[in-house]
Amino acid sequence: LRARALQIVSLSSILLTTKLRLQRNREAVWTNVKERLMSTDLLSVDSVRIVSLIETSHRMPDPTKEGLRNFVTRALPPAVAAARNAAAAEQERLASIQQQRDYNPSSTDVNIDDVFAEQIATYVLKSLREHVFARLSAGSTAEKVRATTSAVEVLSRAGMPEFVVEVAGMVDVLERVRAVDLKAHGR
Repeated sequence: LRARALQIVSLSSILLTTKLRLQRNREAVWTNVKERLMSTDLLSVDSVRIVSLIETSHRMPDPTKEGLRNFVTRALPPAVAAARNAAAAEQERLASIQQQRDYNPSSTDVNIDDVFAEQIATYVLKSLREHVFARLSAGSTAEKVRATTSAVEVLSRAGMPEFVVEVAGMVDVLERVRAVDLKAHGR
């Protein structure tokens, strides 16, 4: 879930930066570009490939392209590190199943490079975190409906209108985990 969240933050900050550099409306939905970017394997993609995927839909001058490429090289590594951590944990889990031994997720070596240093990426991450917490902390049915219906507006304002469905899926998973946790602890 963490790797997915960091992928969303990284890609949405790249799209937001592209929109700002091309002087487009940041709330405009670039679904086709998002789908292309989400289909890439973060463990094998580089900044040149990311920029070329964006450029297939939105032509840009060379200086803008170079600036965006530089931004991608700074914004992508945390998502790559998180994807690498998730892949290593999954491989360790599968190995423990095959070898019929206990799996201890905390024993897996974790790369702690999955922290954003770019200002736009940290803004998007903060906005995503606040939105998810608001959705999860809604107590009454009316608050839940209000938080759910305002999701598109909140995420659009944060510069990530393309990721409404993915964020809703993450919130759904976290709500199910919360329900199981509350049941297991007798609440």
